[in-house]
Amino acid sequence: MQSKQLKGIKSMISSILLPGHSIFICQKSRLFAEIFYMFTPIGDDNSDRKITPIVNYVLIALNILVFILLQGAGSNIAFTYAFASVPAEILTGTDIVTQGQQIIDEYTKQTFEMPGLQVTPIPVYLTLITSMFMHGGFAHLLGNMLYLWVFGDNL
Repeated sequence: MQSKQLKGIKSMISSILLPGHSIFICQKSRLFAEIFYMFTPIGDDNSDRKITPIVNYVLIALNILVFILLQGAGSNIAFTYAFASVPAEILTGTDIVTQGQQIIDEYTKQTFEMPGLQVTPIPVYLTLITSMFMHGGFAHLLGNMLYLWVFGDNL
């Protein structure tokens, strides 16, 4: 049995596509819509909840603040490379610092600088905690916060 949302998105896609489009594109769009709604949480039933999930709200706020203020909305690479969890550092218990490298794209011939690992100002084992609050971009942050908002209050 299909949900109302899925039926709604299917009818919306069918009305957007012009009659001249191929059936393949239409089927592909419907498949995308079905997959999108299958993996995107809309909500859950918390009608029996008695307390406000304050810890969940604090975690969401902390994630957003770290991304915007400390990571510079994804532009502060030095912070990210200093506080990221690196498996080799965790296994050896020592901080690993590497030099940056120049990388040349073989197709466009553009040169990019890939920064090396930075000095970690905290014990390397604490990066297991700090890395939980770092995100690669706005889509990564929004996706994680959506799931935390929907499912985090159940814990």
